[in-house]
Amino acid sequence: MIWISIVFKVASLLVIIGILAYYFGTLFFIFADITSDNHKIHGNEEGIEHYIEAYDLKDHNDVSLIIMNTYFAFTSLTTVGFGDLHPKSNVERLFVAAGLLLGVLIFSFI
Repeated sequence: MIWISIVFKVASLLVIIGILAYYFGTLFFIFADITSDNHKIHGNEEGIEHYIEAYDLKDHNDVSLIIMNTYFAFTSLTTVGFGDLHPKSNVERLFVAAGLLLGVLIFSFI
């Protein structure tokens, strides 16, 4: 009976972490898309690259985008680090920094 309880708690924790990573990755993608479009309208400064443009994410299908953004959020929130996917502009970095603080708070609570 104790093993069933432990397995259930671990499974629910994994589901919570997966949902958190999915939503954070999706919110970051939406934020990056809005800021990228905003720079296109108002004129992009020379040399500034954005997350979506840097990784050619406009060319991917929806399932691939979900997987890539969830992966980005999971590696960021678990403090594994910014490896192959990372924010490019300062505005994106600020958004991710705020999200990381929120993620640390949630993981600490859990």
